[in-house]
Amino acid sequence: MRNFELMEASTGELVPAVVWIRRRWKGEGFFMGFQEAFTHIAKKKLGAEAQTVFLYLLGQLDFDSYLNVPQTKIAKELHMQQQNVSRAISTLVEHHVLLPGPKIGRSSTYRLNPYVGAKGRLKNVTQMRAKMEKEQTETPTAS
Repeated sequence: MRNFELMEASTGELVPAVVWIRRRWKGEGFFMGFQEAFTHIAKKKLGAEAQTVFLYLLGQLDFDSYLNVPQTKIAKELHMQQQNVSRAISTLVEHHVLLPGPKIGRSSTYRLNPYVGAKGRLKNVTQMRAKMEKEQTETPTAS
């Protein structure tokens, strides 16, 4: 932030102004979150463990919102039992906060629901949402 003086066009008087100078972020990861989704998640009352795991996973997002973090690592870093981490992830999947991703060997991967948030380009988020909507309309419903 820097302080400047600007000239008032009608009077010619110099008036103080504060100008925020945007700097590029260096070395820190970031993601986009969609406010309505966070409000919706909070209202679901997923439980403390699911919320803790969710926050941890937001910090682990890979590009295009993929997550490939072993549950044992999550448990160790959060000082939780592995079965509680597993239950928390199942809760997040059940409530469509996380979406199942492709398996890598024996490991499950997940993807952050693009209606919750994303890491990557907004264009890719739009494409992911369109793909999800197309898959939902193509899925036959049971009678």
